[in-house]
Amino acid sequence: IRGKNNKIVKLSRGGKIRVVGNNNYIEIGKNCIMDNIPITVYGDNNSVKIHDCVYFYTGNILCEHGSKIEIGAGTSIHGAHINAQECSSIDIGKDCMFSGNIIVRTSDSHPIYDNTSGMRVNPAKSVVVGNHVWLGVGCNVLKGVKIGDGAVVGNGSIVTHDVPQQSIAVGIPAKVVKKDIKWNRTF
Repeated sequence: IRGKNNKIVKLSRGGKIRVVGNNNYIEIGKNCIMDNIPITVYGDNNSVKIHDCVYFYTGNILCEHGSKIEIGAGTSIHGAHINAQECSSIDIGKDCMFSGNIIVRTSDSHPIYDNTSGMRVNPAKSVVVGNHVWLGVGCNVLKGVKIGDGAVVGNGSIVTHDVPQQSIAVGIPAKVVKKDIKWNRTF
């Protein structure tokens, strides 16, 4: 930890925390299994909050430059890169199930400018994943997306637009193929 006024509340074991900056907050709730997941925070005024009973098996968390990441209670993540940058946020609801090789990000990580106006054309945008959402293996959830409660995103899909609640979206880019569904973790 390098910087001033950083606070870490760790109620569970696991997770490797690296902080470079000031006024950052990291909280890992009770009964979490983090399996040595690296949590990296760069810059000032970032927040990472992992609620109780989250199981995060492989991957990492990166939070930079005034951003926020929150993972809801009872969520299981079997492999994900979760990256919030440029004063944006990633909010993942309760009881979600993420399969392996998931990417959730709010930024392209590098700015692109219009040659004529000089204006940036790719600003960061926040991501919201509702409660009880299932992301299949290899999904990419890109900036500015909201996935509604109870939705399912199929394997290998790239989510570039909102997915309504209780629907299934698949493909590149992901499109809704079924509505009014519900899913369970067990048969």
